[in-house]
Amino acid sequence: MHMIRNFFATEMAKLRKMNFTDKRQYIWEYYKLHLGLIALLSFLFGSMIWTTFIRPPMRDYIYIAWQASPQSMDQLDRLAARINPIITDEERKARYQVSVRSYYLTGEVQMDQALVTRFHALVMVGDIHALVIPGNEVIAHLEFGTVKPIRTLLSELQLQCEATHALILDRILELEFTPPIPGADNETDYVAISLANAPLLVELGIESEGIYLCMISTATTYYELAKALVYIFNEGAIQ
Repeated sequence: MHMIRNFFATEMAKLRKMNFTDKRQYIWEYYKLHLGLIALLSFLFGSMIWTTFIRPPMRDYIYIAWQASPQSMDQLDRLAARINPIITDEERKARYQVSVRSYYLTGEVQMDQALVTRFHALVMVGDIHALVIPGNEVIAHLEFGTVKPIRTLLSELQLQCEATHALILDRILELEFTPPIPGADNETDYVAISLANAPLLVELGIESEGIYLCMISTATTYYELAKALVYIFNEGAIQ
């Protein structure tokens, strides 16, 4: 403590003998690293306060990964915006959103590798809830373990809206597949819902022929996805 007092006393004595220009040059020359570190720490601390307490980033009420066809970001954002009113709780409206993001492979190797890596990382931590893909890719995702059967989702949809459940009965894809478990026997189950000519997609001009909605294997958002299905098949109308 004595050494620190002596250091500051010595520095202050030097500065008193200097004019303003000399002081500025001296401080910059000898303390620029310290000043830079203080500025960096202040920025990081301020950012932490902003994102944690003042304006935290929006969280996803549901997150749908779109791999079915090349759609523009604007189209998928408009789709998400039309589904967003499923968030009816006033407190959640300020903190949650519906997201629809494209994971359609472009043919550019580096970009596609980044998309695939991001997709599987988000699946592993449960941040993606549904996947929209062509019908001929459903079984591959089932057997790899990316998606799972949708019986629980269908039961939740029936509880929420009997009319929508009845509307999609002939859209449900039932497949025989091998679960991603060593030695498992083949299973037959309901695994996806056809989105072909779904009213909301037609209204937004999104190509929907031959595409299906599946539920990600790590997702537990049955209630939320059921609400989204009601919107998709009723042109975004509030029920």
